[in-house]
Amino acid sequence: MGKPNNYYFDLLDPTDKKRIKQEYLTLFPAIFNVPLDHVLSSCTNADEEIKLSASSKFNKKSTIFKHTVTYEDGTISPEIEWRQKIVKGVRKVENKALTDYLRFLEEEGYFLKPQTALGLFVHLRTYFDYPFTAKDLSVSLNKLCRKDSKNRPLLQRDLDRSRFTYSETYQIQHLATSLTDLNGPFDFNTSKLSGAQIFTLSDRNNRI
Repeated sequence: MGKPNNYYFDLLDPTDKKRIKQEYLTLFPAIFNVPLDHVLSSCTNADEEIKLSASSKFNKKSTIFKHTVTYEDGTISPEIEWRQKIVKGVRKVENKALTDYLRFLEEEGYFLKPQTALGLFVHLRTYFDYPFTAKDLSVSLNKLCRKDSKNRPLLQRDLDRSRFTYSETYQIQHLATSLTDLNGPFDFNTSKLSGAQIFTLSDRNNRI
């Protein structure tokens, strides 16, 4: 949902104190392409609940959870036990077709205005003709935001109201010039800018 990974608690761990804010539940229909009824089911009654009762480490690679279900008539199910396996070290394979499409969007000016990860995800679902996952998008965005020794990254990531946005990479530099030299290029009276400092804003291709 375009939030930092550590913002969300593990949905399966009842011992964690953090909680997902209710306002973000309305984003699930856009992410999973389902009606809101599939996220907040209307068939759940007020007297029904699922209670996570315990969790314990089975070994270093899995955790066992237990829960019970209380039904509308007050009956409680037997304790249900299940296991979550912890998978580490999975290699993140790049979806090159997706990366190339993001490069195309950048060339077309799509990232001139900062775009949220969720907005980009919905855009891709409509216009990108090949299968992809949210993890694919994460890998491609990380690659395009990565710096190397020769070039600036294609995209930059910022945090706007606690949500990641992606935009073209810009460089701001101080312009050491006389204000009077700008009377020609710009249609305003620079004499009113006494004491002001002038900066240039350029993209990766040095377009100012």
